[in-house]
Amino acid sequence: MCVCMCVCHHRPHAIAHIVDALRANRLLQLRVLILAGNRVGEQGCQAVARYLSDSRSITQLTLARNPLGDAGVKQLAEVGAHTYTQGRTLRTHTGTHLN
Repeated sequence: MCVCMCVCHHRPHAIAHIVDALRANRLLQLRVLILAGNRVGEQGCQAVARYLSDSRSITQLTLARNPLGDAGVKQLAEVGAHTYTQGRTLRTHTGTHLN
């Protein structure tokens, strides 16, 4: 399953609520999550990091064109370092892949 919310310009706290709702649904085997252009900031990165730490089904996460901030990128990198990430792709606003 894929969830694509590209350029919806949600408020930063709304993205956190959406991601937390996805996290709460344990039956959902989400493979791809695209949140490009949604003002995902540090609060959103925190929610995404929590989701990634719980979900083993995600294989691709796209956060292009978002103001992630240094703290947000750090949170995502820490999750990547502490969880199984082989085969996962994180696409940042620069197109850089962090595996």
